[in-house]
Amino acid sequence: MSESTQGVGGDGYVHEVACHAARDCVFSAVATVVGLRGWWTPIVAGTTRPGGHLAFGFEDMDEAIIMGVDEVTNPTRVQWTCLEHSGAPDWSATTIQFELRDEGPEGCVLTFRHLGVAAEQVAAGWDHFLASLVRLVETGHGHPFRAGETALDVARAYHHAWTAHDFTAARRLLAADLETDVPITPTPVGATSPRRLPASAHSPSTSTCSPSSAPANKPCCSMTCTPARSAASGSPNTSPSALA
Repeated sequence: MSESTQGVGGDGYVHEVACHAARDCVFSAVATVVGLRGWWTPIVAGTTRPGGHLAFGFEDMDEAIIMGVDEVTNPTRVQWTCLEHSGAPDWSATTIQFELRDEGPEGCVLTFRHLGVAAEQVAAGWDHFLASLVRLVETGHGHPFRAGETALDVARAYHHAWTAHDFTAARRLLAADLETDVPITPTPVGATSPRRLPASAHSPSTSTCSPSSAPANKPCCSMTCTPARSAASGSPNTSPSALA
């Protein structure tokens, strides 16, 4: 499970998310080429060493992003400077930061910042891909950019999140104005079903993970997991232009 808070004012976009995954695991996801391929885009080349460059491509799109690697401090911090974004010139010279701190015996908190760009230009895209990052470190399966995905892919991702009891991830896959006939979280036995509400109005109850209730394909946790305070919608085919 994960908990997130978000800020989109001032100098850029800031998103903080608590992951039920070891800090070393999350660091690997943001500080290695293999890790980046698992949650952002499968097309990544270059080096993650300080002073090096990373090139990100996007399937079936004439669009590329070049990042200069400024800092890699294991296991707490990664910083890039955007050198080029062929689809979004406003990204040039902006700063991207990943900061990690331990949270409990089996969790950590990631603070992500994209500074120097208007937050509203990048929030939808980063919301989607950071949710993919969380999914990767917590379940082993991220949702990086791929061209040609359909509504069926969204449905499959939603089903995966639902069956894993990751209701925060499930909410991220729904449009903010979507009306649902059932609540996003199960209604307790004996309780009255809630009236029909927009998906954005649903707020899942805090749940405690335990070995007896944790899904077989996820590690159980001893912490109380609180859903995201706010979650913007994003489809699996969120393009890099949505980050612009």
